[in-house]
Amino acid sequence: MISAILPAAGKSKRMGGVPKELLSFSDTPLILYSINKLYSSKIEEVIVILGENKDLIFPLIRDKKIKIVINSLKDSNMLDSVRLGLREVYQFSSGILVMPVDSSFAKVETIISLLNLYKKFPQSLIRPFDGKRGGHPLLIPKRFFKAIFEPDLESLRHLLKRESKNLINMDTEDKGAFWNLNTPFDYHQIRSRIKK
Repeated sequence: MISAILPAAGKSKRMGGVPKELLSFSDTPLILYSINKLYSSKIEEVIVILGENKDLIFPLIRDKKIKIVINSLKDSNMLDSVRLGLREVYQFSSGILVMPVDSSFAKVETIISLLNLYKKFPQSLIRPFDGKRGGHPLLIPKRFFKAIFEPDLESLRHLLKRESKNLINMDTEDKGAFWNLNTPFDYHQIRSRIKK
């Protein structure tokens, strides 16, 4: 069983304060677009991490079969959200799929391919790769859970660098796995690409 952690606690500063989670993709708020994609990929447990915009987002997802965790830490980063989510993961989960809400544009087929590859290599970190860079989501086996809580770990990128021998780069032509939503320009670009 794989659990998904969906960090959605950012402040959307580069978006001009507009919560990314409420932006529309395929006529659906991004937070729902992301959750639906995870469930379509046969993920059994989804944990959503909310932050300052929780009061705006919660009404959209309260009826979904998900766990909601609030990140109230001051000046927190994505790793803080992953740590909070990891504390809520079902005890029998064998790994987590980390998919930040602003990097949740990989196709369902890509996520399923990650999960299938994990069945063959259950001890490896796995991410989409286009020959030059890694993308999202990132699959992390249970054996790395303890490392995520180590005080000297700065980020998940730091974990990947440190554990490069245990990292599988899954080649994919899915361009959405490498999109990041940060600015209004990104929003219009990604929206237009999804419609094609």
